[in-house]
Amino acid sequence: MSKLYNNLSLESFHTFGIKEYSKGLFEFNNPAELKEFLLSPESKKFDRLLPIGTGSNLLFTKKFNGCLLHCTDKSIEKVESTKETVHVKTGAGWEWDDFVQWAVNENLYGIENL
Repeated sequence: MSKLYNNLSLESFHTFGIKEYSKGLFEFNNPAELKEFLLSPESKKFDRLLPIGTGSNLLFTKKFNGCLLHCTDKSIEKVESTKETVHVKTGAGWEWDDFVQWAVNENLYGIENL
């Protein structure tokens, strides 16, 4: 389920833990929810839209006056398997370490070396 937050502290949305704020943060679980938001009047209230993951490559040093787009989709499926490879499709809400742990638990070795 999607949700729009206004004037939200970004402390838990980036690894530096600096308490800056964003004018908006939109959490969504699937492409349809994102599309609905992008076509809505609500999204037009923001000058800038910025997709984020876990925030390990972001440093906020002042208020972000746009809207952050944060996917929470943790779906996962094995799409195709051969004797030597497995193709996996995941939602964009996975954190890398959690995905690697899932792969190891599924005996899908190799990804932990990336």
